[in-house]
Amino acid sequence: MIRRSMLQALVEFESADVAKKAKHAMNGADIYSGCCTLKVEFAKVRLITVILLAL
Repeated sequence: MIRRSMLQALVEFESADVAKKAKHAMNGADIYSGCCTLKVEFAKVRLITVILLAL
């Protein structure tokens, strides 16, 4: 079995209602016709710490 690369991202919305609507609209959608299908899930943690790394 060939395992493809996966990209993960965290997105913050202004409210839970807006997040639910976005998830409903985007989950299962293809980026390109017939491929690159999005799997949208809610984060499993309540608090995320973001650290800025300067290059």
